Amino acid sequence: MRALVLLLLAGTALAQSPPSKPGLWEMKTLSLEVDGKPMPTPGQMPPEMAQMPPEVRKMMQERMKAQGIDLANGGIRMCFSAESMKESAWGSPQGQNDCKTEVVERSGSTWRWKVQCKEGHGEGRTTFSGGEGYRSDMQFTSTGKGQAQTMKTQVQARWLGADCGGLKPIQPPAQAKGK
Repeated sequence: MRALVLLLLAGTALAQSPPSKPGLWEMKTLSLEVDGKPMPTPGQMPPEMAQMPPEVRKMMQERMKAQGIDLANGGIRMCFSAESMKESAWGSPQGQNDCKTEVVERSGSTWRWKVQCKEGHGEGRTTFSGGEGYRSDMQFTSTGKGQAQTMKTQVQARWLGADCGGLKPIQPPAQAKGK
């Protein structure tokens, strides 16, 4: 599951602050392919969580929500404060600082980028829509358990509003590490 969440968020973990508004965001997977085979797109939660016993799933959801990630409501919802966007932490949940992302080209509202993580590497293209949405196409190759696995996905995100409700904002990596 961690690789899928990293892949979904890699398109937003840009080295420069993206042209987007702070607040509550929802990301939905439009397509997912693993090693060339189409996979069902996650509905309300990643497939690995859907298969967990209800009490374990509830515990995982509560842990993730405490870190600013809500896996309910048909997608992944995350809250970004102005500070987390300014600190380029957008898309770096749970203080994960093991990925380095480099924007390699900006052309209008489209950014091409590369990401290098402890668990793998990838590249993608993100097109922003007026600060209230974006779409990312990305490919990520991970090397877990001695085998390479390539995932391709398309993700669409939309800004739901400035109020995050009860969802805690994602913390910039420096703050998250100090906890």
